[in-house]
Amino acid sequence: MDGYLMKPIDSQKLFETIHNLTEPARKGDPLIEAPPATLLRFDREDALRFTGGDVALLDKVLDAHLAQTPSILRELDQLAAGQVPEALERFAHRIKRQASVLSSANAASTAAKELEAAAREGKETRAVAAQLRTALEELRRR
Repeated sequence: MDGYLMKPIDSQKLFETIHNLTEPARKGDPLIEAPPATLLRFDREDALRFTGGDVALLDKVLDAHLAQTPSILRELDQLAAGQVPEALERFAHRIKRQASVLSSANAASTAAKELEAAAREGKETRAVAAQLRTALEELRRR
């Protein structure tokens, strides 16, 4: 059995065991090794594929998204504070679809997907909601 510890558990040995058991999974995994800031950025080329290369259409889609962002952020803050899983799940699903139109590999779409899953599974959502807020703000700055 890998990583067996006997009682009483020594916290130092526990952390060493966890580190040793998870290190192989961390090596070679780009999601773990890559710095979060460079992992999922807005990809204009990917977004242009959605519009068939039509730059003007992409600009209209981006403008529409940017116009909605303040109200989306307010709604996110209200739902996250209220901790109503069903409403948060529906909101995250909607944002996931909207953000994926902009780029299939952007942080907002990914965070919305994670928030949707966390809300559906009844898990803690505040940290993921904060990640989604940050990602939406980053998209707005682009």
